[in-house]
Amino acid sequence: MTSTRDEVLFATLLELADTATNGFDLVSMADRLVGACVEVLGVTAAGIMLADQRKSLRVFASTNEETRMLELFELQNNDGPCLEAFGTGKQIAGVDLSQFTTRWPRFAAAAMSSGINTAYAVPMRLRDQTIGALNLFQSGTEPMSSHDLSVAKVMADMAAIGIINHWSIRQQEVLAQQLQ
Repeated sequence: MTSTRDEVLFATLLELADTATNGFDLVSMADRLVGACVEVLGVTAAGIMLADQRKSLRVFASTNEETRMLELFELQNNDGPCLEAFGTGKQIAGVDLSQFTTRWPRFAAAAMSSGINTAYAVPMRLRDQTIGALNLFQSGTEPMSSHDLSVAKVMADMAAIGIINHWSIRQQEVLAQQLQ
């Protein structure tokens, strides 16, 4: 018998894979993903930032308003783990923010003042194309297990594949309409 956590994970992965169907809603998928991250990974909050056509990140989904505000703060100050994960394409794992006040001074201070003490950022990518990042925030400083970090990477990669697939389908639909 699988646990509820596994059931949520499997349902989320199926939803992320199901992007070629009519009626697929990207916003609902993103909201489901950040909620599943909290439930499956046991983090306090999660958010997604996606790149626009000019490769500028935008807040796309958050588990709550505080997380959305923290992500907006990160963007406005060009300072934080999500931006670094997006820029480098590498995962930022288990950053105790009290140890990163020099690296991300504004973000670390803002996060800790809102009760977030540990941050993770997982690039959302397909091969060499990074389209955004998944932010994971914890109030505590206990690191996530390597298994949970792998699950976070799988979820971020599946979401990236789904989003890129969705964008490709939309682009084809627009092109077909323009040709008609």
